[in-house]
Amino acid sequence: LSSNNSTWQTALMSWYGDETLASFAPGLTSLAPTTIAMIEQATATATGIVDGSKIRLRGSADSVVLPVQLNQNIAAGTVGIGRNVLVRLGLGHGDPIELEKVS
Repeated sequence: LSSNNSTWQTALMSWYGDETLASFAPGLTSLAPTTIAMIEQATATATGIVDGSKIRLRGSADSVVLPVQLNQNIAAGTVGIGRNVLVRLGLGHGDPIELEKVS
């Protein structure tokens, strides 16, 4: 990809307890993992994205900047994000998402 902006596909990266009702359970929210964007390593390397760098994701409703975690268990050209981020961006699993390298 020649520019900083490109279109990727979203993938829901879920964990037990990330449902809306779970947000009312302090015991679960304290265990929530840090919000990140997971990207397949070879695709990230080809686009100049490294582990720990920041990317901006743009959806139909909003945009968000997240740190990147490289992961070999996700499909190339896919960004794995949590349910809360998908909702905030106005997207669903499999929707196209705009990605921009920030740092």
